[in-house]
Amino acid sequence: SIVIRSADPDDAAGACEVVCNSIVHACTRDHLRDPQRLLRWLQNKTVDNFAAGARTDKSGFIALIDGRAVGIALIDTDGDIRLCYVRAERLGQGIGGGLLDAMIARACVLQGVTRIHTHSTLAAKGFYQRRGFVAAGAPLAEDGMTSYPLALSLGAPLF
Repeated sequence: SIVIRSADPDDAAGACEVVCNSIVHACTRDHLRDPQRLLRWLQNKTVDNFAAGARTDKSGFIALIDGRAVGIALIDTDGDIRLCYVRAERLGQGIGGGLLDAMIARACVLQGVTRIHTHSTLAAKGFYQRRGFVAAGAPLAEDGMTSYPLALSLGAPLF
């Protein structure tokens, strides 16, 4: 079964491996298997960067199956989803939805947050749209790839 919990610095190696696997194998519509695009996208995906991120005010979540990292997600205190990745061979198993639910639950208790937003890849755009996200601006060109601003209204904050 899938276990989703708050991530901590000790999860950095697993998180890094999940993100790199997902980018290389599940985001081919975005990087088009272009080695330079892949290199630029992966260059900051290091264990040290993930460990440092887990020590900040960002809310990170990790999904585990049999103790192995299979998904990772990170949302800022202002409701910005910084990342949400699932191992390519685990797509379609509810892991991304579980991570998104955890981020939504966290955002609902953050003071003043009434919507969450992200800059999605083409590969993940449909996932977010199926979960109720809508376009929140024109697509943006970044490093030779396109990102899609999307947002989900949460209604009034709880606090």
